[in-house]
Amino acid sequence: GIIISISTKSEKCKVQIDNMKMLVSIFDIEKIDKLDKAPEKYSHIRNGFDRGLSGRDSFSLSKIKTFRNEISIRQLTIEEARPVLEKYLDDAYLLGVSPVYIIHGKGKGILRDEVKKMLDKIPYIKSFRTGDTKEGGIGVTVAYLKK
Repeated sequence: GIIISISTKSEKCKVQIDNMKMLVSIFDIEKIDKLDKAPEKYSHIRNGFDRGLSGRDSFSLSKIKTFRNEISIRQLTIEEARPVLEKYLDDAYLLGVSPVYIIHGKGKGILRDEVKKMLDKIPYIKSFRTGDTKEGGIGVTVAYLKK
């Protein structure tokens, strides 16, 4: 990715990857010398997936050691869940992980509805659905990301 702006106040920078722009913590950015190959210390991420990363391996997230295809945001408020889920989905997209399972719980459906509103607005989300019975039913949303 390419850094297009930096805010020292918020300690975030705007990064552009292909046609997608996102805000990233400056502490999650690492310089890559060669764009054709990710650093060796990240090879376990690249090798952990059968499908290729379609050129995305030039952007590294320094804090990722392993990546799960599910995230639990149960018992978080909408305000707490939003940035956690946005970062998780950004990371999943950059790593080429799809589908991902968003565990929001059943409850009154407030968080579930907000998750679906968020997914509708994210350009790299291909589609999403409610989990089937074996996946957790209405307590889970399954999101498919574009490659």
